[in-house]
Amino acid sequence: MDRSMLTLARRAAVILVVVVGFLSPPGTSADEPDRPSQIVAGSGADDPKGVPAKVVLWGSIGIGVLGGAAFTWIVILHRIMRRRTAELKKAHDDLELRVAKRTRELWNKNFVLDAVIKASSNAVFVKDREGRFILVNPTTARNFGLAPEDLIGKKAADLLPPDFASEMVARERAIMETGISTEIEETIPFKGGERIVRAFKTPYRDGEGNIIGIIGIVRDITERKQAEQELVAQRQLLDTIIETIPHGIFWKNRDLTYAGCNSTAVRNWYLDKREDIIGKTAFDLARDKDEATLLAATDKTVIEEGRALVNFEDTHLRADGTVATHLSSKLPLRDAAGNVTGLLCIFLDITDRLAAEKQLRHAQRARALGSLAGGIAHELNNLLLPITALSKMAEKRAPENSPERLRLGKIVEASDRAAEIVRQILTFSREDDEEKTVVDMGTLVDETAKLLRSTLPANADFRCQMVPDVGAVRAVGSQIRTVVVNLVTNSTEALEGKPGEVTLSLERLDLDGKAIRDLPELKAGPYARISVRDTGKGISADNLERVLDPFFTTKEAGAGIGMGLTTVNAIATRHDGAVRVFSKPDAGTRVDVYFPLMEEGKAGTNLTQGSSFPSGTDPKPAPSLT
Repeated sequence: MDRSMLTLARRAAVILVVVVGFLSPPGTSADEPDRPSQIVAGSGADDPKGVPAKVVLWGSIGIGVLGGAAFTWIVILHRIMRRRTAELKKAHDDLELRVAKRTRELWNKNFVLDAVIKASSNAVFVKDREGRFILVNPTTARNFGLAPEDLIGKKAADLLPPDFASEMVARERAIMETGISTEIEETIPFKGGERIVRAFKTPYRDGEGNIIGIIGIVRDITERKQAEQELVAQRQLLDTIIETIPHGIFWKNRDLTYAGCNSTAVRNWYLDKREDIIGKTAFDLARDKDEATLLAATDKTVIEEGRALVNFEDTHLRADGTVATHLSSKLPLRDAAGNVTGLLCIFLDITDRLAAEKQLRHAQRARALGSLAGGIAHELNNLLLPITALSKMAEKRAPENSPERLRLGKIVEASDRAAEIVRQILTFSREDDEEKTVVDMGTLVDETAKLLRSTLPANADFRCQMVPDVGAVRAVGSQIRTVVVNLVTNSTEALEGKPGEVTLSLERLDLDGKAIRDLPELKAGPYARISVRDTGKGISADNLERVLDPFFTTKEAGAGIGMGLTTVNAIATRHDGAVRVFSKPDAGTRVDVYFPLMEEGKAGTNLTQGSSFPSGTDPKPAPSLT
């Protein structure tokens, strides 16, 4: 035990003695003989203030006991104090270590944060509630053309045009009042020029959460916006090019779904907008599954083999049931690594071109045959003239009902039919030119139909469907009648003596758009359409392509020379019209002939409405020319 503990124990014992002495009774009386003698302290034994010996004895004992107990407690307290002191010291040291570590961490974080802010390409700044800069990074300073230290303390009004500065101050004041962060895109007029920025601003709060300013992070997106604008311009140019090209264009993903197309491709599918195509496959759009299967097969070949298919012809079933022919090229689309990601298809609808080429070949062949036939017709006409004239003279001189007169009548009839054939050939060869006049189409066709009705065989149920006031046409009236007579005659003969219907119709049509696409030789405008339909045996598909060829006929040898529809086509062509023939085996035939009508007000006063047949005669059915 060290000296401080002994000293403390002694002091405690003295204190206990004093306390016990103070608490003892003041003395004893004579009637207490057995009381122990007093122990005098200081004065004599008779001193009334002396302390009785018993008290001193018991006090000493108490002092010893209490002193030992006190000493024990003092030792315990001392040990507790030492242990607690050590713990406090350790806690103090640990706290100092943690504070030092935290201080280093905060310093490191502040250093890193300061380095990041300074190195950031974004403008970072802090403003106080008055709008003064209190912290800026170098990027912010460069935007304003100042050093960072020169920017501290300045306001927007010191740096920017007044109007823009006022708007900025108002927005920042709203952020501080509402406590709501904002992010906007704006154009800031810096001294070095306007810059497009994306600005994020949020309230700056102190440790108690009070808003004491604004924190701003501003990113310069000028170059990015310019690049975006250039990209948009390039995309618009590409779209314009794709839309301007007179070809159908579409592109597909690897799964053969349409990823994009131009308007021509949309019209090819008879749809309204691109969205009706994108995301779909050929099986979703094609009206013929065989066609879709073929398209998918060619697409897979291009994608899987990575090779182009160039300038091949394929067919496409249109919504109206007609078949279009396309000249197509399909090429693989590749990414930057060269992997095939889809395909691009460019196609051109060559249906009209093929039809025009076919018509051109037909016209060239017809022209050659026409020249040949014209020369032959002239020679035949020269030969027929004396035969016809002499036969008629001999017929008149022969006795009535004599065999000679009957035989001469047959010769006259045959020569007349031969002359009609010659006239048809001359019409086809265009060597029989006649002057065109303005005629009323309705009156002309109606008169011809009335005169034909009495000449048709009984098995033909002849019907007429005329639209009134069709209009006027500049034409050779006799040739229009020839068209009607030839068509009705052909339809009647197609019945082959069996009961059936022959229907003649006349209507006015205003052709444009799709109708002109199907009739490329015509121009847009009003037309009169003469149609003759029968319920006869019809024409096969192979023969249907040749019905307008000169001298082509489906009849037996000697039953026709194949000039009926050829003549009709020649007359229509001469009048800037067109002919279309529709037929299927056992389903009858319909022939449409188009003649351009004159515009209203241009028919003039020379409108011909009467019959041009010689007075007192009826039109005879044309000789069998088909």
